[in-house]
Amino acid sequence: MAYSIFEYTSRANPRILAERMYRQAFKQNKFAQWLAPNFIKAGGKEEVGTLGPNGPKWTGAPIEVHEEFVRMGKTDMDIPVRSRLTALPVYGDQPLKGKAERAVITFRSVKINRTRKAYSLPTGMSLQIVKKYADNLVSEADSYLRQWMNDYMPGNFIQSILAGYSDELVHPTTGGGRGQTIMSHPNFFVANAGQVSYSGGRPGTTGYEAAVEAAINGLTDVAACHMRPGLIKNLVFEAARKKIAPITLENGFRFYPVWLSDSAWAQMQNDSDFNALYRELPEGYKTHPLLTGAVAKIGGAILYADMNLWTAYTNAIDANVTAGTVQYGPRPSTSELGEGRKVGNWIENLDQGNIAIALLIGQSCLSVGVGARPSFTEQWDDHSNVKEVGIEQIISVVRNETFDHDGLVPGLTAGDFYENTASLAVATFSPFALSYS
Repeated sequence: MAYSIFEYTSRANPRILAERMYRQAFKQNKFAQWLAPNFIKAGGKEEVGTLGPNGPKWTGAPIEVHEEFVRMGKTDMDIPVRSRLTALPVYGDQPLKGKAERAVITFRSVKINRTRKAYSLPTGMSLQIVKKYADNLVSEADSYLRQWMNDYMPGNFIQSILAGYSDELVHPTTGGGRGQTIMSHPNFFVANAGQVSYSGGRPGTTGYEAAVEAAINGLTDVAACHMRPGLIKNLVFEAARKKIAPITLENGFRFYPVWLSDSAWAQMQNDSDFNALYRELPEGYKTHPLLTGAVAKIGGAILYADMNLWTAYTNAIDANVTAGTVQYGPRPSTSELGEGRKVGNWIENLDQGNIAIALLIGQSCLSVGVGARPSFTEQWDDHSNVKEVGIEQIISVVRNETFDHDGLVPGLTAGDFYENTASLAVATFSPFALSYS
């Protein structure tokens, strides 16, 4: 006869606990306020766009959440995006026939995969367990697993912006992942050099990854390669030119959030131009819930310093990285490398590299695909002793950009990357190790 730990507890049933897990999955991490619908509730302006009653909705939040996977039972979803009409009109009595501009549909592709995490109980539990003990065990499992979720998800958001996909999608298929190849950010800038060119290949190709690698390898410890106010100002202009929509609040305030590492923030504070121009955030901004934690305002950017951001690695920096490719995040241990991991345990380890990556985000920067909300699982063994309580979910994160699936965009072929109008990344030489000289 099968038994469940929840039969021996007076606490809420596992469905209620799972619902609380889902609602609080992002509540404590630093990206929570940017996630739909939290963003709207905290004062963000809602600008809903949709393509049909069954299609996903775009709210204008930096991180969109799509639960259409649950309803439609899919593991991959190509979301159509209408491109603007751009050709000039016909004037006067000139014939219009034959001069129609063909509608071009590009696609955002969202993928999902399953993620599971178990909590091992301190001791076994027999079927004769008293309710009080069961209450404590379920309470501990619930608390530990919710905390783990809040520690784990921020790294997945960072990886998705930098590499295109969250870890369960990049992880090798032999280990249960989807085996997606890392795709460095299409709007990738490098201090003292500018944007990485597409001349060797469009984003998603080996030529583009090699170009990003070469640009990163060109960074050295000189002032022109450090984080500085002029670089932030340039990024704001570049964002507007790339049609990246700024974050908009209910009161109409528009800005670009920029996350930078604590090492890059330290460089900024040592910059003479910054010290000459720096002003504290206006008092009205300080109290706004969406601007909590901001450290400075430069141009149209609001800066957030975060020691948990990642750096970039090439073969010249880490011999475990294949030449011609780029990896991001804390370096994998020997055992993690054996599993095929391209990033180490970000919950336990800070990224201590020299090539810091700052991130500017706009509306709909990332998409969270939800195939199944978190649910509690349990493992019974050893003559009916409960050994483990866990959670499983089907939730993945991807960077929002569009691809020309049909080859209808002039100059592109089917499958080519088209554009990213939601975020950009910039690399600087900003060493993790602090200088004491």
